[in-house]
Amino acid sequence: MSQSVLQAHRVPDPLFPLQDFAFGFTTCTSAPALPNLTTVSLSPDSALCIHKNTKDLTHNIVQPPNPIRPSPHPEPRLAWEACYPKGSCSPKTEIPGGLGFYLSGPKDFSSALEKGAREAVFSYRMMFSKDWEWVKGGKLPGAYGGIGDLAYRCSGGRQTDRCKCFNLRLMWRYVCVEWSVCSPICWNRKNGLGELYVYAPLNETNKKALLSVPNSKANSDYGISVGLGAWTFEPGVWRTVAERVKLNTVGDANGGPICLIICSDI
Repeated sequence: MSQSVLQAHRVPDPLFPLQDFAFGFTTCTSAPALPNLTTVSLSPDSALCIHKNTKDLTHNIVQPPNPIRPSPHPEPRLAWEACYPKGSCSPKTEIPGGLGFYLSGPKDFSSALEKGAREAVFSYRMMFSKDWEWVKGGKLPGAYGGIGDLAYRCSGGRQTDRCKCFNLRLMWRYVCVEWSVCSPICWNRKNGLGELYVYAPLNETNKKALLSVPNSKANSDYGISVGLGAWTFEPGVWRTVAERVKLNTVGDANGGPICLIICSDI
């Protein structure tokens, strides 16, 4: 892994920041006609090889609500819904909420990855409901990979076998800008601050590269928080996220940067 880069800017089609690739798939029905790009339905799960679905959680297909302002891109007609019933805050609480699963894509795509792909782009569009409550924070989808079943090990604070997997999810958090003088209560907070939450092989090269991004922090018990506040999520607005990951050759620091492109549909 080399230097990490977070970018927030406009591109002609943020879902497809790179349009020259060997294999690709999309569930976007308005996607451009690109070579080597296959359109796949959101259902059934087997079409996208969805597996390891978190117990008791659903990802029902729904018609998304209208955004608070129009999008310059065609708005998704169907989407997966992450449902948080009253009293829920995570998959592990007494009342579970959210969604969680792994997705490896259609068979031809996943087979191509298994043959030794060194670079991949993962992108999606998402929207928080207009009455979304930010609370403390939460995780969003991101790219993952590794050796066999160890690819699933880079999460949950796991420290073992970290040299054999990576996980690049997004998160939102809040930052308190004004505390109460007499009690530990935050009077004024910035909500929806985005960051890249990274699990990568534990070595000084990776740590130095990730911490070179402003507002980044290493946590000995969890992943590395990269670029907190580099962008801000807004409720009721479609947001496009694209991650580009280029792996290095074993023993050489010749990988590409982690490029994260965040686009608001405004």
